[in-house]
Amino acid sequence: MSCGTPVVASAVGGQRDTVADPGTGRLVPPRDPVALAEAVAALLACPAARAACGEAGRRRVLTRYSWDRVAAATEAAYHDVLTPHPAPVTEAA
Repeated sequence: MSCGTPVVASAVGGQRDTVADPGTGRLVPPRDPVALAEAVAALLACPAARAACGEAGRRRVLTRYSWDRVAAATEAAYHDVLTPHPAPVTEAA
């Protein structure tokens, strides 16, 4: 995506968070070669859609996955894990 190439990926794991279907690429069901082939063929058949998808993907990567943003999110996660949190107060039975 960072190179401006639209992505065709299986809709599993982190791909569902990364690829915005149909904006930045296409997500297809896992283990579905027909859907995969159709998604690739659709992008190949329409240069304008392919270019728009690629540019949208590049913008998404630059805004969501910059080093500054990833570093800040990582630092926040470490801070949350390492900061002591008081135990919740529960009522006695």
